[in-house]
Amino acid sequence: MVRQRIPAGTSTAPTGTGGGGVTLKAVEDAARSVWAIAPSAESGLTAVAANNSTDDTARLQAILNYVKATYGGGDVHLPNKTMRLTSTLTIPSRVRVLGTQASILNFSSAPDGTVCVSVNDTDFTPFIGVEINGKGTGSGQTGLKVKGFGLRFVDVRVDGFKWGVDMFESDTYINSFDHCVFVSCQLILQIDLGDAWSSHGRQAGNSGERTTFLDCTFANSDDVYFSSGSGAGLHFVGCSFDFVGRLGSQWDSHAFFDSCHFEFNGGTYDHAFRLRGYSRLTIGDSNFICGGNLHHLVWTDEAPGTVGGGRAHVSGSHTYHPQTPAAQAAGALRADFSEWRFAVPTGATSVTVSSFLISSWSTTRVQPVAVGTTPEADVRARVSAIDPFAGTATITLSAPAPAGTVLEVSF
Repeated sequence: MVRQRIPAGTSTAPTGTGGGGVTLKAVEDAARSVWAIAPSAESGLTAVAANNSTDDTARLQAILNYVKATYGGGDVHLPNKTMRLTSTLTIPSRVRVLGTQASILNFSSAPDGTVCVSVNDTDFTPFIGVEINGKGTGSGQTGLKVKGFGLRFVDVRVDGFKWGVDMFESDTYINSFDHCVFVSCQLILQIDLGDAWSSHGRQAGNSGERTTFLDCTFANSDDVYFSSGSGAGLHFVGCSFDFVGRLGSQWDSHAFFDSCHFEFNGGTYDHAFRLRGYSRLTIGDSNFICGGNLHHLVWTDEAPGTVGGGRAHVSGSHTYHPQTPAAQAAGALRADFSEWRFAVPTGATSVTVSSFLISSWSTTRVQPVAVGTTPEADVRARVSAIDPFAGTATITLSAPAPAGTVLEVSF
């Protein structure tokens, strides 16, 4: 904010056009800022009621548009109160919305399917300290629609939507979310750029690169993210994931987690991540507290050896999971802390697996793992062929695999 020098003997209180004082309009002009609860009389704007009862949509939109039209951009300061909104709030480019972290935009009265807040800008910080509330996961509402690149959102809370943040747009990349909270959504992050999960019926191009989340919290939601498209890359650093149904579904996309905390039961799903196509998942120096229905860290319905097949690596991490051996056997594929575990078809004498670490498999250890009450089979396993360029390894068994055989590949 630009500070204005106040002449001695005058007041910062609005004094109209006469009286010799510094008017509120003059302060606004100097600062390129408008206080939504008390805009200057000269601006012709109506203050927001901020009583969670009066519809403030038109008033707040007019204030945002005024700052854009008058100054070409600037700051709109929200009060430490709740504003009731009933339709889309569009943030003009170069206009920043500044809240107190208790400034609430309440869209619970907006119709189902509403895109509640829409941002289209580049190299800017459009939101700081604002909470965006919806009417719940079944409403079809989207909390925040983002288009553009180089955008930064700070201390933003998104609560109660079908889609929390929708970044399905072309030319949308290198955006970051700092110290944000995402809670009570059906799907928190919608980045289905390749429409692999059939969410849009179309595809977005030149999008998704290096979308970063720093010190964010994701909680009490069905899914954290859907991502697809070779350009989609999600980076989570120092984030916490608490009581979500599933962390991510990836198709030809990439996700990286560093120094994160995971605590959840799995809910509807028995796996934390779902990978398809040429997806890559890397987790490092993180902590897992898992239980209940969660049986697999990484799962795919593509058979081992499928081209692509999804590849994951977890290292330097700690887990606590009170699951039974029988539960571990469920499903087709599991990646667990620098290990692959997968079921071998009954009678099979070889299986092909893929990993981006195969080129360093000179000390690979492959061994059968007991499943439930089935005694560990007297079957030897060895790596018979490695193709580091294709990222595949063929594992040969000394005898046909008994029913329930699970192989563990450590590297």
